[in-house]
Amino acid sequence: MVPEEHEDRFAYHFTLIENLDSILENGILATNFKNKKNISHKDIANAGIQCRRSTMMVGKGPGGVVHDYVPFYFAKRTPMLLSLVKTKNIDQNDVIYLAVSVNKILDRNVIFSDASANTAIPPNFYAEAKSLENLDWEVIDSRQWTYNESAGRKNRKMAEMLVHEKVEMSDVSYIVVWNEHYKKYVQDELRESGFENIPVVTDFYNYFIDHYFCQFGEPKRRNLITGPRVLKRLMRKYFFEVLEVGPDNEGFGSISEALKAIEEDFDCIKELAEINGLPTANKIHKEDVGAHSRSVAARVVKDSHFSQFTKEEQECLILAAYLHDIGKGPKSRWKNGIQQVDEDHAKKSLPMLKRIFTEDIGGWTKEQLRIVFMLVTYDDLIGDIVANNRDPRQIIDVVKTRRHVDLLIAIGKADMGAIREDWVSDNLESIEEVRDNAYQALERKHD
Repeated sequence: MVPEEHEDRFAYHFTLIENLDSILENGILATNFKNKKNISHKDIANAGIQCRRSTMMVGKGPGGVVHDYVPFYFAKRTPMLLSLVKTKNIDQNDVIYLAVSVNKILDRNVIFSDASANTAIPPNFYAEAKSLENLDWEVIDSRQWTYNESAGRKNRKMAEMLVHEKVEMSDVSYIVVWNEHYKKYVQDELRESGFENIPVVTDFYNYFIDHYFCQFGEPKRRNLITGPRVLKRLMRKYFFEVLEVGPDNEGFGSISEALKAIEEDFDCIKELAEINGLPTANKIHKEDVGAHSRSVAARVVKDSHFSQFTKEEQECLILAAYLHDIGKGPKSRWKNGIQQVDEDHAKKSLPMLKRIFTEDIGGWTKEQLRIVFMLVTYDDLIGDIVANNRDPRQIIDVVKTRRHVDLLIAIGKADMGAIREDWVSDNLESIEEVRDNAYQALERKHD
């Protein structure tokens, strides 16, 4: 029997909305059960953690390993989701939560853990509901975003309810979604599958604020960081808007002219003036934002592949190096004029690029525009892949040729080296592996 103070508790299984059709057809399945049935889902979990869960013995109830169980968290919002959002591997708005009443599911083979089942040292597993008293409910229910890892609070926050092999859709009490658009889509899917009785909720005050990571101080819910699908869509949107206007304007007659002007006067473009001399609170940077941009521009010309690029590609690369951090401006948006860490500056750069290429820089070709947009939007992609677990498959979503891969790696290495020289030298082997894998993926894509 569930302790009285936890009788009304729910546990939450989060997944991507694209997995919903399969879940409606098959139920929520444990990883090993899915594999046995040859059912594939879009997996968002860290590969290293999944490897650990695949061998971690449960030792209670039906036994087996963690991957023999469907995982649920008691916490509505977890450090795991925050990690996925911050590594830019998912679009948070595509995440849905399937909520199950703990009381309702107890007659199944249910195991509880007092911490996340993803650490080198396994958590304690329990088969009796009374053992829920052993969980750290203060930290589970906390709305805090970050936790002292040395104290183990982060892992205790992610205490789990594990259900052996399968959870039926009829066991789901409600589904939490990002907004009304997603709500309508999920309701339509439920209706078609005969589960129209399951409520779909997106009420901000009662559900949303506890399940997703949003921008502070915004009147409307806004994603903390733009995910890969939306970022690509926005890049294409602004790219085609510039194409529609065309390369004829009253600004510099070519990218080459613009580069000469920037080298003489960095402030000749408004967005560059706004980052010039802008100090940053980001501790990994040793220069102001404008100085860092000039350092990256100086480094790209030293890249081992630079001489292999055409003159036009070289100019696009240098221009993108100057522009890659314009989204960290303008100065006026920062309290005390000091730029704070902004992991969403790539998105903010896109309307600035539109203004620059419709007013300040003309004479460009479609391919030149494509290269600059790609490099400014994804300047941090290579560094994030080799150091922060960003999904390398994102490269293939944005490049069309091997040359594009080399350009992305060139600006990525220059950005990394301008921050810390050994960041490049320590990761050279990984960077070249990323290059080779991207080449091979392009070949498969074009076959």
